[in-house]
Amino acid sequence: MALNALDFGRGDRKAEDRLLDQKAFLKLVADLRPIERFFGRLIPGKTVSLEEFGSIATEALKRRGHSDLKVELIFAEGKGWKEKIELALKANEASSKDLILGNFLQSELTGDPEGKVGHVAPVGAYDARAGRVLILDPDREYYEPYWVSLANFLKGLETRDADSGRNRGILWIHP
Repeated sequence: MALNALDFGRGDRKAEDRLLDQKAFLKLVADLRPIERFFGRLIPGKTVSLEEFGSIATEALKRRGHSDLKVELIFAEGKGWKEKIELALKANEASSKDLILGNFLQSELTGDPEGKVGHVAPVGAYDARAGRVLILDPDREYYEPYWVSLANFLKGLETRDADSGRNRGILWIHP
């Protein structure tokens, strides 16, 4: 979803151009590790950490011709992380040249008892006045885009990734 949005945002793509789907994405980054865990279905219950996701995203952006963009990781830990994430959400809302992908525990956002592993989804919007975040969930089999409170979004980010030993957070792609 993110790479397609960035590709079309450049203005050099047309509606008839083929979208990058899961198969094409995996081909694009097949030589990277730990790509075998990227979608969490190839090794059930195992997904990439936020740090690993950042490395994959950085290389995928470069391979798609987006070398002008950088990937910034903001982990939901340490002093001031909530403020940093809220500032990123506000900056994202004011710009058409960046994207935020949240890495969260889905059960914290949806109450779904099956959502006990990390999940990644783009942030579609941030309504600072109402304190809500729009999640554009790519799992379209079960979810439509949904709004969550900022507090619940932050709670979902502030969950420990057992494999990396760190909290989750956001991946912010911007110039």
